[in-house]
Amino acid sequence: MSILVVGGAPQDLELMKTILSAVPGWNVVTAQSGAEALRALARGRVDLVLADLMAPGLDGLDLCRHIGNCSGLGHIPLVVLLAAAERGYLGQVYEAGACDYIMKPMDPVEVVARVRSVLRTKEEVNRRKAHENQLETRNRELQAVNHELLQLSLIDAVTGVANRRHFDEMMDRAWRSAARHQFEIALIVMDIDFFKGYNDRWGHPAGDDCLRRVATELAAGLLRPDDFLGRYGGEEFAVILPRTDLPGAAFVADRLRSNVESLGILHPASPAGGYVTISQGLACAVPMPASAPSSLIALADEALYEAKRSGRNKLCSGRAHKSTCPVLRQSNPINGHAVS
Repeated sequence: MSILVVGGAPQDLELMKTILSAVPGWNVVTAQSGAEALRALARGRVDLVLADLMAPGLDGLDLCRHIGNCSGLGHIPLVVLLAAAERGYLGQVYEAGACDYIMKPMDPVEVVARVRSVLRTKEEVNRRKAHENQLETRNRELQAVNHELLQLSLIDAVTGVANRRHFDEMMDRAWRSAARHQFEIALIVMDIDFFKGYNDRWGHPAGDDCLRRVATELAAGLLRPDDFLGRYGGEEFAVILPRTDLPGAAFVADRLRSNVESLGILHPASPAGGYVTISQGLACAVPMPASAPSSLIALADEALYEAKRSGRNKLCSGRAHKSTCPVLRQSNPINGHAVS
């Protein structure tokens, strides 16, 4: 332990050094003035400062305030040495940040006991701070791991886009927001045409690569931050388009369909054109209060089946009718039932 003794009468300084140096493991350094003490503090580690209240240049109170205000010094306890006539300064001593005091004339037993007590307290504080820092580091690491696990639980392992669980959560959130604010929400469900034939021809690893390429192209085709793409299941994908009417959603859907086709992924087993293509079902509506997103999903699924029945590689739109879908209010129509 390194102890810095500062100022006071030369005989007091020497006596304090003699008392403290007799304790094994205590390294005692002296400073004649406050300025000299600051230079000693700047040079290296000091575990405790024992300063005379009337040290020349920078007295014990000023030195205590300096140590407390200098964050680069860390936690250094300071003990003030007082003459009997200076007892009236005790309030200022503690207010300045001193942790203890020693009265003159000095009793060697009392000096060692008080200094040892302060050093033990400092060691305990350091241990607790180290433990708190360790816990804080572990908490940050745990939070990072939990965040990573959460992200992994929401991402489809094959395609890298949102998985079905994440999609369902986002669909529910977007639906409730649309119902609350009474704005339109559109849903596009997509299916890779004749994907089983693709897997049978090229194998499942190639099928996974095809899914990844299609997913990447679909994600790149969504230009607004609130638009959301998820893998809906197998070779199916779905896109949520908040605050989007039917014509706007049809425009986005046709861009996605065209972009996938332009990938030029060979698919000789597909009657839809010899390349990988997608069929799409689109539904758009304003949710009524207390409604559920399953109603919009059912409309989009119905439209997807129509796109498959009518030749594939096309978009068909579903329509909300009050008699069959009382929870939806139909959005702006588009001309014609299909967009190819």
